[in-house]
Amino acid sequence: MKKRYYLIFTIIILLSLYLFLDVKTTFDLIYGTIRSIIRMIAAYILSILFSLLVGLLIIHNEKAYDIIFPICDVLQGVPVLGFFPFAIYFFIHTFPAGWLGQECAAVFLIFTGMTWSILFSVIEAGTALSRELKDLSLLLKLDPTRYLIEIFFPLAFPSFVSASITGWGGGWYFLFASEFLTMGREKIALPGLGT
Repeated sequence: MKKRYYLIFTIIILLSLYLFLDVKTTFDLIYGTIRSIIRMIAAYILSILFSLLVGLLIIHNEKAYDIIFPICDVLQGVPVLGFFPFAIYFFIHTFPAGWLGQECAAVFLIFTGMTWSILFSVIEAGTALSRELKDLSLLLKLDPTRYLIEIFFPLAFPSFVSASITGWGGGWYFLFASEFLTMGREKIALPGLGT
């Protein structure tokens, strides 16, 4: 029953797009939406990997906490547009052949908009681990994988989910600016919702 309503709803949407827009514009809109969502998913996966690696390093290493944590704290205060010149210069000059450098720059800019809330939620969950839980994992002789799966991830999951929602919103907010890159007089418009 529900599938029928979804099908009817999809047909109505496509028919209205066809009637009010020309066919080329409709397909460009669908293609741009797919490209934007792929960029968002790529940036989210990078954010998760970065947050887990750096967050666990900061939690379990005193020197990393003293060095990397302040650097991340300062970087989260930099507006996303502050990373714009670096992203354009680095990625477009690293991959000068065309679309790869532009896509990497856009994904990196979205990544900087969404990663900080996820990273600091991982750090917060790790520092919330009580000394008793850490001692318990030592007494049970849990290897690092079992420690992460059985103790850390269940504790970190609620804050990780809420931070992921916040991070996705931050990335979505900057998606439109990241798809329209300017480099001097050259303007690069990536196919997506931003253009």
